[in-house]
Amino acid sequence: MRRLGSRGARHERARGVPARRGAPRNPGIGGLVPEPEARRRLPRRHHRRLARLLVHRARRGGRGGSRNRLRGRAQDLDRARLRARAEPGGGRGPDGGQRLHGLRRGAHGGARLQARRAGSRPGAPPRPVAARLPHPDLARHTRVRVHHRRVGGPGGPLRRQGGGRGAAPPERAGHRQRDLRRGRRALRAAALPPAARARPAARHRRARGVGARARARRRGALSVLPLPVFAWARPRALDEALALLAEHGRDALPVAGGTDAVPNLKHRLHEPRLVVHLGGLDALRFVREDADGVHLGPLVTLAALAAHPTLRRDLPGLARAAAHVASPQIRAMGTLGGNLCLDTRCTYYNQTRFWREALGFCLKKDGTRCHVVPQGRRCVAAHSSDVAPMLIALGAEVEIASLSGRRTVTADDFFVGDGVHNTVLAPGELVTRVTVPAAARGMATGYRKLRPRRAIDFPMLSVAFAARLEDGVVTEARLVVSAIAAKPKRVGGLETLLVGRPLDDAALDAVADAAHRQCHPLINVPYDADWRRAMVPVFVRRAMRDAREGGTA
Repeated sequence: MRRLGSRGARHERARGVPARRGAPRNPGIGGLVPEPEARRRLPRRHHRRLARLLVHRARRGGRGGSRNRLRGRAQDLDRARLRARAEPGGGRGPDGGQRLHGLRRGAHGGARLQARRAGSRPGAPPRPVAARLPHPDLARHTRVRVHHRRVGGPGGPLRRQGGGRGAAPPERAGHRQRDLRRGRRALRAAALPPAARARPAARHRRARGVGARARARRRGALSVLPLPVFAWARPRALDEALALLAEHGRDALPVAGGTDAVPNLKHRLHEPRLVVHLGGLDALRFVREDADGVHLGPLVTLAALAAHPTLRRDLPGLARAAAHVASPQIRAMGTLGGNLCLDTRCTYYNQTRFWREALGFCLKKDGTRCHVVPQGRRCVAAHSSDVAPMLIALGAEVEIASLSGRRTVTADDFFVGDGVHNTVLAPGELVTRVTVPAAARGMATGYRKLRPRRAIDFPMLSVAFAARLEDGVVTEARLVVSAIAAKPKRVGGLETLLVGRPLDDAALDAVADAAHRQCHPLINVPYDADWRRAMVPVFVRRAMRDAREGGTA
């Protein structure tokens, strides 16, 4: 190892070219370490110096040109980085069109991107984030990036690019911007412990067979909830599907979109031997209108119902209820029949098998006790469908088919007050048609849904209202409150409270008070029952006000 005296080092550094973007990383002749700094810069392992000296060459800023390029592999050299940098906004430029870089970036020249925040103290106000700017951190280097709950993320970019001078236009040219590299191996030793069982990107791995996946599952390497083992059938005709369901009885599970059935299968809430996929039954996918009313096939997607012009014109409340289901992705897959036959939900039921087993299971699945009403002999899981309350309010009818024939029941009679199985469907039966009678056309309708977020979540409370008005006076009305019990609750006494009266504020208050007295939510969903009951009159007024104002979807 060559060392330089302090005087020689100062003399040689004085002759060097000054850096434009800060001091060199390791100044000196040939990038060697000067004498005064050699003692504290020697690499160490376990508090002992190494025999060899790894020297970083002096790295000075470039004199021009784009910085959007990958420099040498100097990151392979020596010690670990403290932490991977953060991720800039998406879009055609590094700022996502937010004009975050330029001359006025800040006192330290940073882009002022939102950094990942460590665990904040209770009651601390949230930090504002630009609406169109994604989170700065991006887990792309799978073996190196590790986040700890007590460690905040930095706010600088990671794409090896710099901000130009001046504010960038929102759509500046950026088509040649480098993308992040996938994690092939750790370029440097991670300063924090690597993530447990981290794996490189899928496109750099060999496809695994069934045997390899089973071995990985035995080792505990898979963190997903696997599906149970079952047989799969996809009939092409209704008679074929009915025959399969009749042959296997309760061991068969009919599935259409699967948006609710698949998560339940993963949680072992359903353990069928045969899953019958109904997606090939095109005969059950229709929307027809005739003199008897509007006929809806059970395989019509919720997105198609929400956007259908006939429903938006004549049955706006039903279109609005379908539009309130989950998210656009779920509505594109979910069907009318699947939402109508949606399984009931409960805090003690919709959990993983491990969670339920630790509690001793429940009355609805594998247990003998209802944890909501311990003295009760009937499951009180909550009804969670969105379209069902509106169909009851409209007086719809449901057609049920089996190998023995067909039968028709009203939407109100289709449901029973048992959370284990809250419909009248017997093993081997399917819903083949939903008919909204012609008398329901033009009724004033309103639908309101209480949920934690404006999307995704199941209802904590839902209210459906339908009324027939002649010269502004109510001649017929139905009000249904759901998500409080296994069966949607039809509020009684509306013939006395509403019929013969206009839908004024006094009528709204009278119906809201009656609904509040008749509805008693239980603690079957993870939200306060008293607060849900207090929201009943509020959402009843809102639904009735929507009907009075036109009930548009």
